[in-house]
Amino acid sequence: MKQATPQPTIEGTWTVYYTWLTSQPAEYYSIDITFNADGTLTQKNSSGGTWTSGANGAMSWAYKVTNPGASPITYSGNIIGYAMLGKMTGCWYGGWWYAVKKDYPYGGHGVTDADAIGDAVRMMAPNIVAPE
Repeated sequence: MKQATPQPTIEGTWTVYYTWLTSQPAEYYSIDITFNADGTLTQKNSSGGTWTSGANGAMSWAYKVTNPGASPITYSGNIIGYAMLGKMTGCWYGGWWYAVKKDYPYGGHGVTDADAIGDAVRMMAPNIVAPE
């Protein structure tokens, strides 16, 4: 009997690509974020934050708000395999993001980030949900 391949978890380092709805045409920026097993996240030059996950791959994260009066931005979406996809809410302009896990097993073998997220986009869009 063939054993099931373990599915990756959110824990670990991901390259996140994001764009704000005000960017016309869309211009994507990238950052590396580490999602720690204790529900916290770390990113270079940030105050960190927290993340949660729910059923069916739903997940979200938010950074700590350090500026008085600033609105927290929530990143919500879904994880499938070594890719994540979602939207940013909580500020007046919002945006979209996708991510690829740093330990993607096919990296360096002619497979690109676009290949890693292709199946995730086809399976999830437009049914992105936030965890409960």
